[in-house]
Amino acid sequence: MPKLAITKRNFDAARDFLYRKWVERAAEEVGRPVPRDLTGACKFASLFAQALFGGKLRGNEDHQWVETKEGVIDLTGCAGVKRCVYWHDDEWWMNEDHKDSLESCKPRVARWVKEFLR
Repeated sequence: MPKLAITKRNFDAARDFLYRKWVERAAEEVGRPVPRDLTGACKFASLFAQALFGGKLRGNEDHQWVETKEGVIDLTGCAGVKRCVYWHDDEWWMNEDHKDSLESCKPRVARWVKEFLR
């Protein structure tokens, strides 16, 4: 159940918050450079967007996003993806490695959502 309306203001606030959290996450690892954008954040971004706005997680081995009845929500703006083409790969989606990776992101995303909604 979405908590926020899908508006430009809410989208921009969510994206800006996510970027700050992405920078904080990078700072946790010694020697990791400060991210210039949300490259590599699509799993975190899609889980975060889904928690805020609702929708269904979709993706392929290169990228993932949220689909809603209003359209695609991609807080990363396809950062790090060569072409911003949204095609869902049913055969790849939720393979064991992907599923495990998503599960590892969920606790952090839950903390971010709680903080964002305060």
